[in-house]
Amino acid sequence: MVRHARALAVRAELLQAEGELAAARVDLDTALEVLRQDAGAAAQTAEVLHQSGKLALIEQRDNAALSAFRAAVDVLEAQREALPSGDLQQRFFSDRYRPVYADLVERLVAGDQPGEALLVTELFRARSLLAQLELSGVYRASTEYRLARDRLVKARDSASKQMATAGDLNQQRADELTIAELGLKLAALRDEDR
Repeated sequence: MVRHARALAVRAELLQAEGELAAARVDLDTALEVLRQDAGAAAQTAEVLHQSGKLALIEQRDNAALSAFRAAVDVLEAQREALPSGDLQQRFFSDRYRPVYADLVERLVAGDQPGEALLVTELFRARSLLAQLELSGVYRASTEYRLARDRLVKARDSASKQMATAGDLNQQRADELTIAELGLKLAALRDEDR
């Protein structure tokens, strides 16, 4: 199943490059249907959702793009939660998925939702920092490490809950944050990607 979905996604990319957007959309939608039948295909599902969001942007369907990017991040977060901590999480969640988060943040900023954009940015940063600390080995046994890890986990969980209710928080956060601050965070996120 995953192989078939991957082939559809590659074909969709080629069709998109040739300007055949409707045919590319059909292939991506079919790939998503196939992947949703396979519980073990979360990473591939997130990648196809991300690709679908990028196609929606080309089609000038901003709401569809935002929905696809959100769904991709949700799938990645659910998959990461299911993995044991440490090396396996780090390998799964490496910089490979940074563009998914960056595109979601960019769409949120463009859609005047800076509060949720900040939450997504901080969620990604907390995940990266937590994974680096776990892999370092130096702090693994120390009390300070355990306390710091617990704080990061609580912050991550809090950010996840806030992200779920971001619609209510957007107005409040928008008053506290400026688009310029988010632009700097997005630029930093993209600079780290280079």
